[in-house]
Amino acid sequence: VSSLAIERIESRYLLAGSGNGSLHLYDLDEGVGDDPHSSGSGGGGGLSSAPPTAPRTITPLGEIPRPAGHAYTVSDVHWYPFDTGLFTTSSFDTTLKVWDTSALQAACTFHLQDKVLSHTLSSVAPGTNPYAHCLIAAATTNPLVRLCDLQSGAFTQTLTGHVGPVISCQWSPRHAHLLATGGTDGAVRLWDIRRASSCLMELNCRQSQSEYQGRAHQGMVNGLNFTEDGFYLVTVGSDQCIRLWDAATGDLLPV
Repeated sequence: VSSLAIERIESRYLLAGSGNGSLHLYDLDEGVGDDPHSSGSGGGGGLSSAPPTAPRTITPLGEIPRPAGHAYTVSDVHWYPFDTGLFTTSSFDTTLKVWDTSALQAACTFHLQDKVLSHTLSSVAPGTNPYAHCLIAAATTNPLVRLCDLQSGAFTQTLTGHVGPVISCQWSPRHAHLLATGGTDGAVRLWDIRRASSCLMELNCRQSQSEYQGRAHQGMVNGLNFTEDGFYLVTVGSDQCIRLWDAATGDLLPV
């Protein structure tokens, strides 16, 4: 298993991507309430000797085998943030796919020409923000970050600035137009997709070693995520550091 995602609407359905390119869909409520050991219903009103949450084996609701899913490793999976009717997957086979959950068939395929390492969808609901959109940001082994439009099925924008593969990307949950990316170059960049130049700033950990000036980490950026309120950005690097940043100013904060 190379990637997992639980949808946020009911927190019930689990999507799993595999190293062999296949995809599996699970119902986490399967079997709940059927286990006689799951509650204190034993004789005499006493508690059962079995743990209240005994391990369960869940069979997949559906499967998309290789190569119908992907030809190579599934690098990332995400549910559409506002309902469970769609989910997205990306792969080392250079594609990003949008799937119909009911039919388990690809509704749209983006061909990016490079291995896709991760992707992200905005959690800002349309109608709640004037800049809300249906764009998927894709991080690839190419230094470029590609923006893919769910509605039109076309590429809308390319963000340039990283030197080397881009490993992680994340939309701000507060500002729909704000995207954060991290790469093997140790850089974390914040982008405003409304602007022609796009890049707002590059985060700087201000280490004394001159070779690390202008970088967020002294090595590749393995992951990043905004806090739920969107005020802060957390990054983790191969330098064994976790850093907290002010998403508005780019300042490194003490933790």
